[in-house]
Amino acid sequence: MLDPEFPVERINAVLGHTGARLVVTRSELAGKLDAPEVLTDRLPALPTTPLPPIAGPLDAACLMFTSGSTGTPKGVVSPHRAIVGTLLGQDFAALDPEQVWLQCSPVSWDAFALELFSPLLSPAGSASSSPANAPNRP
Repeated sequence: MLDPEFPVERINAVLGHTGARLVVTRSELAGKLDAPEVLTDRLPALPTTPLPPIAGPLDAACLMFTSGSTGTPKGVVSPHRAIVGTLLGQDFAALDPEQVWLQCSPVSWDAFALELFSPLLSPAGSASSSPANAPNRP
């Protein structure tokens, strides 16, 4: 996921680096992005029946970019197995029905994966905060 608040030049640089063939984005960004196919947030109706699983444990779950020590973004692929292994069977956070996770990290930060997938892989609940209300934003 890319933060739509990033400068368009940075988003396009990441898209070029990844070779993305499809981008789903906000309508106002659609004409500014360099990708072979761009879908907007105005998608047609989705199927009402479950979709078959198409990803395995070693397939990419997300691709995170870090600036590292050089300031040049570098992509790091995180497979499904790594995310599931990080979140299940751990003792650094309670993931039970009594918990509610606040999702407020920018989508470009690695902690976003923790905030997004933890409640989805456990009985914990979740709540979202708009990026403008996130504690780390001015």
